[in-house]
Amino acid sequence: MLITLAALIFCLVAVYLLERFVALPKLRRGRPWLALAMALLAALVVFLFWFALSWRPLFTAFSTVTTFTIVTLISNFKYDVLFEPLSFADFCLAPQVVRHPDLYYAEFLYSWPFGAAMVALLGAIAVWFSLEPTVIPRLRFGVPLAGIAGLMAFGAALGTLWGLGRWPVTSAALRRLAPGPNIRDDTGRFGLFGGMAIHLTRWLATPPGRETPWPTEPHPHWPLLAGESLPPLIVAIQSESFVDLGAAGFGPHELPNLERARRRALAHGRLVVPTAGAWTMRSEYSFLTGRPLSDYRFDALDPYLRSAFGAPETAAQRLGGAGFEAAFVHPFDIRFFQRHRIYPRFGFRRIIEQAAFESGDRFGYFVSDEAVTDRILDLVTTGTRPQFVYAVTMENHNPWREGRIDGIDDPLQQYMHHAANADRMLGRLIDALDAGGREAVLCFYGDHVPILRAVAHPFPDIRTDYVILRCGPGIDPAAETGVLPVNAAIEDLMGMLMAVRV
Repeated sequence: MLITLAALIFCLVAVYLLERFVALPKLRRGRPWLALAMALLAALVVFLFWFALSWRPLFTAFSTVTTFTIVTLISNFKYDVLFEPLSFADFCLAPQVVRHPDLYYAEFLYSWPFGAAMVALLGAIAVWFSLEPTVIPRLRFGVPLAGIAGLMAFGAALGTLWGLGRWPVTSAALRRLAPGPNIRDDTGRFGLFGGMAIHLTRWLATPPGRETPWPTEPHPHWPLLAGESLPPLIVAIQSESFVDLGAAGFGPHELPNLERARRRALAHGRLVVPTAGAWTMRSEYSFLTGRPLSDYRFDALDPYLRSAFGAPETAAQRLGGAGFEAAFVHPFDIRFFQRHRIYPRFGFRRIIEQAAFESGDRFGYFVSDEAVTDRILDLVTTGTRPQFVYAVTMENHNPWREGRIDGIDDPLQQYMHHAANADRMLGRLIDALDAGGREAVLCFYGDHVPILRAVAHPFPDIRTDYVILRCGPGIDPAAETGVLPVNAAIEDLMGMLMAVRV
């Protein structure tokens, strides 16, 4: 018993000290006692998990400290890449990391040195188990009773963490400490482990179906969807990592189709998106719901995490109610971010994903913007009912490295080559919609700035570019429509799209 208690105390002290090695933002002095208690409670939960599995105090202590060390290293890596510390929501992405390690710079998971290290680790654990005796009491039915007791202790600690967000006193204190999910500031105020525990507790306190964090009042622009003034075709493109480097202040970057779209646009400008370098679905979610992510509180960390159970109202649903067919085009694994479950709930009746494309449709690592354009044009030329087509591209997704494009090894040149393809996509869509027989509204925007150290790290300005324009019969491509001064967050883009009247 004493050695187990000593191991627990060692782990609590080690976890407390590990906070000093978390990358910026550095932990501030005067951490609130509740944040420290939450960090230590998280350490207790992990300690009891390993203890319930092994009943070996030294092994438990080593495993617990190793777990928190690995979490610290991963958070430091994420901060170096995205300038955002690790959050509890990141752990839910583990299946995606395993399926698509290249997107997370984790290709080493399938390398032989990593496999050899895992085999060696399992062998070391077997040897450790044979050398360190278990502390299970020598009683009749001692092993099953110990297993039950260990699981109960682990469950009690986990339940305590869950209950802190619901008990009136601690719930009020946690709401005051963290009214919203400001990961950078909260990591600096509460520490990495305390911050994650607080955010998880706050997230658990608002499950779907009870105190839902999703807004229920109608979006202010959506009554327009019930009118007859909508064009029969709305096409919206969320272009992967698309930004005009010239407009962002990084020298010449020719995007001729974006320029001609701007000249006739209903609105264009720099767009404030709710992410930088990654987390594409944050921009998707804000666009489709027409609201800032701050409206969703702690679900903003990963808005798709619970959308499969309680999706909010989206533009696709509203347009569906107005007689539109809603189609989603995304040339990647549709399981990513649970899109295969979520998009039908969002109101999309037709989904075109990676399986609909051929191997020859790739350019670089991913399906090309040209192939995505072909599928979009197939939809709009064969459709007879009003349509809403929403496409999320993949061609320009990181990583940019040698071997991605034949003859182009410089990351900046690779990015600009892909961005030029996105610009051609915009031009093809404008030309095709102008030549079609239906009035249309085309919206094109970037989901976030790229992770591109060759240009800047971090980007000093994380705004992307957007353009909204009318196409179709009776539209003079040479006429300058006049620009509305929209320079706001992505929910205003959605408002602009829905407010367009023809």
